[in-house]
Amino acid sequence: MDIINEYFTTYYQLNYKNFIQNYEITLSEFTEILRHKNVDFDDLSTSEIEGFFLKELIKAVTKKNFEINKKSKERNEIVFKKIGVTEEEYFNLDSEKFNKYHKLLIEVSKEVTDLNEKETIFLTSFNSKIHFLGNKLNKAGISYRVLNDETIVFNQKENDKEKSIETKPLIDLSESKGTEKIIMLQQLGVLDFLKSKQPFIQSTNKLAEAISGFTGINSGTVQSYINPMNDNTTNQKNNPMTKLKTVTKVNQKLISIGYNPPQ
Repeated sequence: MDIINEYFTTYYQLNYKNFIQNYEITLSEFTEILRHKNVDFDDLSTSEIEGFFLKELIKAVTKKNFEINKKSKERNEIVFKKIGVTEEEYFNLDSEKFNKYHKLLIEVSKEVTDLNEKETIFLTSFNSKIHFLGNKLNKAGISYRVLNDETIVFNQKENDKEKSIETKPLIDLSESKGTEKIIMLQQLGVLDFLKSKQPFIQSTNKLAEAISGFTGINSGTVQSYINPMNDNTTNQKNNPMTKLKTVTKVNQKLISIGYNPPQ
């Protein structure tokens, strides 16, 4: 499925500025074409679609660059053959002979078909385009290299950090006591966040009921914990945040999972 050369040859032959400016639009168009052509489209994430787009674009752009360079090389060989020297010999001539052959080169070059404007623009902007596409591909976690036979090999990079997170056993905090859970919610900023939302701004009872739902703690018990936390004028006996040993224990648990709790 060569979508790039079927639909986007005009795009990838633009000058560098227009190439960059039209990247997102072209990616959207590519996505829509893929939607209609690929029955497995729904299984692809947005990043996977862009990765596919980048790989296809790099292959098309690199192939076109090889073709134009080959054409340019063949043209130069014809020109130098006509003036009687090789390109290497031409650039090593002494000043007197160089001037002579340079005039011949100019005259003969007029007679031999040169690259057209689009081809010239493509060659001059190729390095910038491939650098731009390579950077985007690298951010997607994909590297590539061009082999001597012009084949392009793509490799998916391994993110060692993500890999270590996936393979490291999870720390289970589900056995934490009720007071520890309330302290944890406080230290994580969850309680403050909830208290800024309706209906919890005005109702501690509603807040206790909501917390009961995701902690498994009885709503009445939750209320006895958060009432003194919200009102310093009430009896602080049940305020979990006054239990310094428990607070320290919870903070250590949070630190163990990489979170730095407020002191």
